[in-house]
Amino acid sequence: VAWSDGLTDTAPAQVGDGALLGLDLDGQLRWVMLAVAGGPTVTVAGVDVALVSRQSPLGKALSGTHVGDSVEVRGPKGNYDVELLSLS
Repeated sequence: VAWSDGLTDTAPAQVGDGALLGLDLDGQLRWVMLAVAGGPTVTVAGVDVALVSRQSPLGKALSGTHVGDSVEVRGPKGNYDVELLSLS
């Protein structure tokens, strides 16, 4: 599926290292890449992509999930829900 923002979903089986994730976060499409270490936000094809550590609360919550899954993230500033919309 090609998204209007230029990033493409190639549908791997589940979230793992190096995965590019399209997330519904508070009704907004957000892009993150699951990495060994977190880092700055980078721009890919004109879209901001946050580098998220697999050890972070978000990384831990998303590890092993599939497109369509919703998870609760237990963050230091409180809990919030995220839905996995796309996985590349």
